[in-house]
Amino acid sequence: MRNLVKYHFTALLLACVVSVGTIIFLTQTVLRIENPKVKTISSTKTGLDAYTYTLKDGVNAEHNLYLSLIEKNGVTLLGSSELTSKSEYIPHVFATNNLNLRVNSFGHAYIQSYAMYSALLGFRNELKNANICIIVSPGWFDTDGTNIEAFLEFATPNLLERIIKDEDITLAEKRGVGDYLHRNKFLIASPGRRINYFINLFEYQDFPILNDYFKNRK
Repeated sequence: MRNLVKYHFTALLLACVVSVGTIIFLTQTVLRIENPKVKTISSTKTGLDAYTYTLKDGVNAEHNLYLSLIEKNGVTLLGSSELTSKSEYIPHVFATNNLNLRVNSFGHAYIQSYAMYSALLGFRNELKNANICIIVSPGWFDTDGTNIEAFLEFATPNLLERIIKDEDITLAEKRGVGDYLHRNKFLIASPGRRINYFINLFEYQDFPILNDYFKNRK
């Protein structure tokens, strides 16, 4: 009887080791990020654009948000459909023309609070003295929250990498991003290594060995 129990225990232990090893092997190629430091957002572009539709347009758009956040005499405005109106009272136009206040706007319809939060989290170091205004749209409360397409427009690969590398961003905050991505993972066609990092960080949080492994795969 003792030998039988020992046999089954050994088989179970071996199966666990193989399973953990397989998961690590299959995920390590998507989780490795080469640069050990927070990536600097830099661009050859000079000057600030008054309006940026999406950060998905590339590094120039990301750099525009960076410049806006560090601009001491201006305001960074985040909003949704209000920013794409043809009205003369559109915020960045009206404030610049009538209030002598430099306003740089970011966003369009469907860009909601969690997309904005994640973009700002990627620029955590630039927030301390930033002047930020967020337009809360009534339409947000009629939907199920930020959709994945809008999220990925503002939580770009560069900004997700900055969040991963920033050791002053808490594990709980990073897992929050992972929770959102995990709930929407089947809607993401090509996740990439950064998105997989967050998903795994959330998914394996109750498994100590895997949790430590994924947490340190920066």
